[in-house]
Amino acid sequence: MTAPHEIPEQEFRQRLHQFRDAIHDLIGARFQNFQLDDGSNSIHEADCRYQQLRAHLAGQQGTGNSHAHRSMPALWADAVDVLRDIDATVTAWQPDPGPFDGDLTHAPTPETVRRLRLLEARPWAPANTTDLTVAARALERWAKQVDDLLDPPPRIDLAAPCPACGESIAYRRDSAGETVRSAALQVSSDGCTCLCCRYTWTPDYFTHLARTIGCALPTGVLE
Repeated sequence: MTAPHEIPEQEFRQRLHQFRDAIHDLIGARFQNFQLDDGSNSIHEADCRYQQLRAHLAGQQGTGNSHAHRSMPALWADAVDVLRDIDATVTAWQPDPGPFDGDLTHAPTPETVRRLRLLEARPWAPANTTDLTVAARALERWAKQVDDLLDPPPRIDLAAPCPACGESIAYRRDSAGETVRSAALQVSSDGCTCLCCRYTWTPDYFTHLARTIGCALPTGVLE
């Protein structure tokens, strides 16, 4: 039997450091610097990216009749998908969320946060280097997705059928299991994507797309 490939200790340490940094980027405390009227600065602690995503999503969803199709910006339907991806993947990595830490004075820490803290504290070994690398990349991707959702680039809904699949409305389920709807065609400076069939037109095809669907080119998308 061929001897397994040995991971150099230095590479393992680098990947472990990357993994722990990525966890901190997603669930670590964040600090914001505010300038006061007198010119001095005040630093305030803010929720972590994961908590901010949950809070903003809850605010967007609100409450409603579960039997009706509710309108939700496609951006926040995307947020539902990101949150589900984070929660499901982290649960697969660490099924046990650890002790419940809530009481009558404060809500419990979200299970995903508790799981990631347990993963951060786990005694990893060089044999886990590949797993650490894969996990770090996923965590880094989620942190960027959260940033894009909380501070998104401009995106425009096109009230027109998709030339590729013919759909004009996209239906998705939010985290409460309710059906939400949005325009199928979403335009940003990066391109136009159909949320139904996922076909994408790059900006150099915007003029052709506008002619195809019979509408004017949205203002500012090529600037």
